[in-house]
Amino acid sequence: MDRTPNRDQDSGIKALMVSGEAPANRPWRTAFLATALAIVLLTYLLRLGFLERRGFNPDELQHLHSSWCISQGLLPYRDYFDHHTPWLHFGLSVLFSYFDVTTDPEEAISLIFSARRAMWVATGLILALTFWVGRQQRGVDVGLLAVLLLSNTLMFLGKTLEIRPDVPASALLVLAVALSSGALRAPPPHRARWRIASSGLALGAAVMFTQKALFVLPGFVAALALHLWEGGKSRLNEASRDVYSLAGGFLLPILGTLSFFAIEGALSDFVELSFLINLRWKARLSAWPLFEELTVQNPFLVSLGAVGFGKAAVALCRQRPPRSATALPLFAASSLVLGAFLIPAPHRHYALAFLPFAAVYASMGLWDIVDAGSSRSDRVYLVLAVLGVSAALVVSRPSFEQAWVYPALWLGGGAAFFVLLRRGSRHGAAAILLITLSLHPLYQSRVFWERRNWSTLQAIEWILRNVGPDETVLDGFSGLGVFRRHAFFFFFLHDEIRPMLRDDDWRELIRGLESGSIAPKVVVFDRHLEQGPAELREVIERNYLPAEPEPVRVRFIQESWRDAGPRVLGQRSSPLPYVLVEEGWYAPEEEGGIEFRRSRGKRCRLRVPIAEPADLEAIIRGRAEMTADDVTIELAVNGASVGELELVSGWRDYAFSIPKSRLKPGLNDFLLTYSQTPRQLDPNLPDRNTVLAVHSLSLQLP
Repeated sequence: MDRTPNRDQDSGIKALMVSGEAPANRPWRTAFLATALAIVLLTYLLRLGFLERRGFNPDELQHLHSSWCISQGLLPYRDYFDHHTPWLHFGLSVLFSYFDVTTDPEEAISLIFSARRAMWVATGLILALTFWVGRQQRGVDVGLLAVLLLSNTLMFLGKTLEIRPDVPASALLVLAVALSSGALRAPPPHRARWRIASSGLALGAAVMFTQKALFVLPGFVAALALHLWEGGKSRLNEASRDVYSLAGGFLLPILGTLSFFAIEGALSDFVELSFLINLRWKARLSAWPLFEELTVQNPFLVSLGAVGFGKAAVALCRQRPPRSATALPLFAASSLVLGAFLIPAPHRHYALAFLPFAAVYASMGLWDIVDAGSSRSDRVYLVLAVLGVSAALVVSRPSFEQAWVYPALWLGGGAAFFVLLRRGSRHGAAAILLITLSLHPLYQSRVFWERRNWSTLQAIEWILRNVGPDETVLDGFSGLGVFRRHAFFFFFLHDEIRPMLRDDDWRELIRGLESGSIAPKVVVFDRHLEQGPAELREVIERNYLPAEPEPVRVRFIQESWRDAGPRVLGQRSSPLPYVLVEEGWYAPEEEGGIEFRRSRGKRCRLRVPIAEPADLEAIIRGRAEMTADDVTIELAVNGASVGELELVSGWRDYAFSIPKSRLKPGLNDFLLTYSQTPRQLDPNLPDRNTVLAVHSLSLQLP
């Protein structure tokens, strides 16, 4: 039986034999496997509930907006600004074939959560591939425990719930390491070069999801250099072919993407905005807060990862010669961690690149602690490991709402751990340890049950109802106009993008707003726009008034503005002045050359902008859709009724007198209420529940 720890374990039975577990203790190993699998599956399935409640990071809506633009025939970098490589956006654009996000707010929300479920699937791949890498390093037990530790990491949980290119990129990075590491373990006659080429292919694909994947390349280069050296002159040609295979696979997706943009005439735009602009990035963030937060959230992953990594590095240095298959995960993890200090702005989602490897080495460190607890020769290592974990605990100070719970948990778990070790059951001790390690992360994850995305979803629905498919939105960095065209080339203007804009870019936006060549129907006037140039703030505040829900602001003041005049409901790209269509309406239609909207249900609402309140006559041009007698329409303005009229057949004008006292400067609420609806007469009616078709609302001065 080959007991070399660097060899692949062919089965769970072989891993059991290698572990040295006595047959009498096999039930404990079964208990360990069952416990670990149960916790991993629990945390993974809980994600389906979490992703429905998790608040939205504006990055998610930014990525979805880029995908929507592609589905509308726009080309990134040429037609709108983006500084991410495009594979996630092209991949998600396929979803828009299955959802009508243009006119149906409910389907738009469904698409958003479908994209998050795609991230859920990619997260499952990360976990499975992490198991593979851990199994390659030291068997099934290490692989399974690595998955559990990764699942318990709050930063990993939070960021993989979001729609980000880093999620599939992380899966591809782990896949690349697993493929290459496995291939390098096999002797040359049995080495499958397709695995090495596939590893390069996965690396290149990861870069096409996010440029941050490039930070793994120094680790791969160092491992391949070691691979060339360890074979000696006799195997140099064989090793060189391995290097060429990986390089060829790496270049294939990159060259394919470059060729696509070259054919589209946007190669220079792609290279400039995907790569070169990031080299000139002006924002600078320290990486230390990222690692400090990671330590506070999960001190065991950080401390045990450092312990396991350190011991694996020492073991590699003692190998004669050092093996590239063992070195590759070490070098890749080191390269990615060091990349956090080189990238201009290392945000939390960058950690997705190295957390799977941290979990593998934390698992190895944890098993080393378990083994050291039953071996006198490693007692010094055990003491050092316990000191490292204790230091991380001091930094993080984990606690429950009841202060006594955490000490009691560790006293009880620690006692059970050492009792089982004394009885020779390392798997039983490990099972106790993993339960103890999992309780606090599970307790932390309770925050994801809180619904934090409700207001964002409401605002997105509001914009979809009130902004036509051909109209535009100007946004700072809220993402609320995710399924509407953006008014400006730079469709997000957050703190890191604004310093990158030239003065000419700002002048183009300001002059466009002043002249009307840039005329968004809605401006999301968030803090990012407020922190733009003073001239930009002035032109927005001069031409827009607040609407509900905040922070949306709606355009209705312009040089051509007049309070009196028709506001056409059915027109798909209506000119100013606008009337804002809220709940209770079907999508615009056209019949006999007349555009209109049908009411939906008993009430339908309009938001009508008024610059200067006065005594006005509101004339609704409509057509009765019900044949029943005595159907009436009542108009309430800002909560107060201004009259009720009976509907008659055919297109008619229904006039209501509105006193000045009922109106206010800004947006006014016009609520139409019908005395009967088709569904009241027949609850099983299969047709539309509509009473009135409305062409326009006109305001006339008496």
